[in-house]
Amino acid sequence: MKNYFYMTSIFLSLALPALAQESNPAGIIAPNTEVKLLGTDMKFTEGPVWLPKKEMVVFSDIPNSMLMQWTEKGGLKPFRKVENTNGNILDLQGRLLSCQHSGRNIIRTETDGSITVLADKFEGKKLNSPNDLTVKSDGSIWFSDPHYGIMTNYEGFKSEQELPCNVYRVEPDTGK
Repeated sequence: MKNYFYMTSIFLSLALPALAQESNPAGIIAPNTEVKLLGTDMKFTEGPVWLPKKEMVVFSDIPNSMLMQWTEKGGLKPFRKVENTNGNILDLQGRLLSCQHSGRNIIRTETDGSITVLADKFEGKKLNSPNDLTVKSDGSIWFSDPHYGIMTNYEGFKSEQELPCNVYRVEPDTGK
């Protein structure tokens, strides 16, 4: 596993600058785009989301149980301690939604910084390890719930699977 991430990092560090300088018919990376390293010393990062009101990007460092933040002025620093958070996105009101592996839930960061649990069970059984999510135009939240997050031994956390691996939808008005 370590070699995979190392090789991926080498590939990205070599390929992205080259891709940025070549003609790019897919338009994914504009020609002459400068690729910058924003931070290091994290274990496994995912779920970047831009918070326009704060002009910052927030992302998960899953094994370190940390949401990290980066701003142009402040650089990289911890945003908040979490429970092995993975996927992140903003809801229609601009609040941060996050999937937590060891929390086995979907949480919302309210505008005052408090945390609301939006989903942690289905039919009385605990979710596995919510992974990624999206928000539909009607405000409903859709998320995947694989088992591998609870099967990973994060800082001593390991749990048994109670539900099959599913995709769920949370109703915006009722929370069901």
